[in-house]
Parts: sequence; structure tokens; C-alpha cells
Amino acid sequence: MLKGVIFDMDGVITDTEPVHAAAAQKVLERLGISTDLSYCYDFIGRPAIKLFEDALHRYPEISRTPEELLQESNVLLTELFAKNGHPQVPHVVSFIKHLKESGLSLAIASSSSLPVIRQVAEEFGIAGMFTALVSGANLPNPKPAPDIFLLAAKELGLSARECLVIEDSTVGTMAAKAAGIPCIGFVNPNSGAQDLSRAYALLESFASADAAYLRRTHAHALGEPAEILTTERLLVREFTKEDFPAVFAMCKKPEHTEGLNEPLSDYGTEKEKHDAYLSFVYPFFDLALWGIYEKSTGRLVGRAGFSPSEEENTGYSLGYLIDTPYQKNGYAKECVPALLSYAKALGTPSVTAKIKKTNVASLRVLSACGYPHHIETEYTDALIYRIFL
Repeated sequence: MLKGVIFDMDGVITDTEPVHAAAAQKVLERLGISTDLSYCYDFIGRPAIKLFEDALHRYPEISRTPEELLQESNVLLTELFAKNGHPQVPHVVSFIKHLKESGLSLAIASSSSLPVIRQVAEEFGIAGMFTALVSGANLPNPKPAPDIFLLAAKELGLSARECLVIEDSTVGTMAAKAAGIPCIGFVNPNSGAQDLSRAYALLESFASADAAYLRRTHAHALGEPAEILTTERLLVREFTKEDFPAVFAMCKKPEHTEGLNEPLSDYGTEKEKHDAYLSFVYPFFDLALWGIYEKSTGRLVGRAGFSPSEEENTGYSLGYLIDTPYQKNGYAKECVPALLSYAKALGTPSVTAKIKKTNVASLRVLSACGYPHHIETEYTDALIYRIFL
């Protein structure tokens, strides 16, 4: 389960890669070394001194040290940032605050120096959001080695499998992979042509991400089903391929087939549909159909979730099924309000629910859900309710 998120800083939190590249290029030009910015971009994600070590290796006739050139570059950067401040990556501050409010532990693991990391965090008003600030500037093995991310996980008090890295650079994604930590590659056009193929998923804007997305992506990267929500007695999570026999047996019961959107086919066909659903729905949608499991036993007791509404207006329809042996335990009254709260947190303004007029139990669950609702459409044998979240 995801418990901590580790952020790279330059290119992920602060959009400084072009400024760093320009400062390094200026220092080299003073020495008569002509470079283009693409050369500087090749060192994104690594300690800045590595660029100057490489440049002096190419031009051994220059009697300067990498430390001296780094100091010159830092002077230029200090002047620029004192004048203009550190540019923020759009939406990242609100995203960080959201993750913190969602109960995740946060760390910064950057190749920049620790004083610079602290300065950026304080300037952006997010210093209190982070449990750990880790610099790779003086680590013996910087990125692409895994050391910095393993150290960040350790300072969070978490294992590698409990963390997720957000990186914008080739070497950063290499370091995360080497550390055994799932990684999301942040596509920042100002970071140059970075190879993010080692990341499990790519993200182009923090405005389109939230804690639910990170948790789902983290679980999928580890080959695990994502947990959607928990109640006092129940766990709602994504189905796995191994769940199919139990799902098929439950849905095949005569008392349940009437409530399905379409009749069940044979076992093999339904298995193919089940596996395709896992591959093409879970990675891309926040609202789907999931399994309901007893916490105490791990047994599948039902299924629930959201599917496209049958009504003409667009939206989602809530559906749930509690298997016969587990009915009359209050599971529906416990699960349905939690599902509606989940949908509300995703920004869905309302959902519909189709309930047979004779289904007294479901009508009682709807009345007890705590959300206002009204009858939107009436059929001969069923009612379509719209539930306002």
C-alpha cells in the first residue's frame, strides 16, 4: 500500500532546469568553451558538479577545478533567484498540500544542495508538508544510483514498496528503478528531451492528478489490485484475474442474473471480458466496478461500483450486489454511503441508481445513504433515482 511520495525538486517542484542550464553554459563560455543547452540538459537530475567535471575532462588544458566552476555557477544562480524567485511548476503546491491532507508522508530527494532544497520549500510555503528533505549533492553515489531514494524512504520510515517517486529526468527514473520504487515520470517540456521510459506512468500536469490516482498507479506498478475504500467490516478493491471464478459463480446465481446489465455468457467468454476489463478500465478510470470483501475473512461478498448511466444524460450509475449468503448483515448500508463519498471526492456532482419497485431493501439503503435524491425516471417495474453528492 502506498504510504509515501518522494518528489524530485528541479523540474518537478520548481521549474529551474532552464535556469541551471543557462548558468552552466555562461560559466563555460567565460572559459572559451562553446556549448549548446542540449549538452547541459544531458546532466539534468545529477549533481551540477558532474557537468563541470565532464567539461574539464574534455578540455584538460583549462587550469580550473570543477569546484571553482560550480561556485561561479552558484553565484549566477543566487543572483537570478534573488531577483526573480524560483519559478513554480504549475499546480504542484496545491497537489502537495492535497497529498499531505490525504494522509501520505512526503519527501524531497534532489541533487541540489540541502540549503537550496530548504530555501525552495520555504519560499513555496510547503516546508511543513515534508517529513524528509534529502540532498544527493554529497552522496558518494548520486543518481542514477538508487542511494538517494533509498535514503529518502528510510527517513520516511518506509520500505521501497511503500513509496512512489515523481521524477522528470532520465537519471532520476533510472535511480527509482534501481531502488525498486515505482515511479511516475513528470513530463516537463522545460527539462529537455528526457527518456522517461523506465517510469510506470507519465503525468503531464499536476492539475489532473490526486491521491487516488497515485495509489491506483502505485498498486498497478507492483502488480497488485488497488484498494478503493474500507469501512468498518469491508474492503472494496479492484478485482484480480484470480477473483474471476468466485465472481462468475456469484453472478451466475438465478437470483442475481436479473439485476445484471446484460446476460452472462459462457465461462470462457466471461473470463476474457473480465481480464480485458482489468487491463483497459482500471488503469484509466477512477470510477469502475470492484469487489466487496470481508476484512475478517477476505471472502468476496459482493461487487459494487459505477458504470456509464443508461439514461440519456451523461454520467455514472451506481450499482451493487451482495451475495445471498451475506445479505441481511447490513453490508449494503455500510458500503453504499462510502461509495457515494468516494464518487463525491472525485468531483462527480451526482450519480443515478436503478432500483426495482419491489426491491424494498435497496430502497431502504437509498433512504439511509445520507445524500439527497429524487426520482428522475419511472418505468413499469423500476425507478431511476438521481443522487446528489
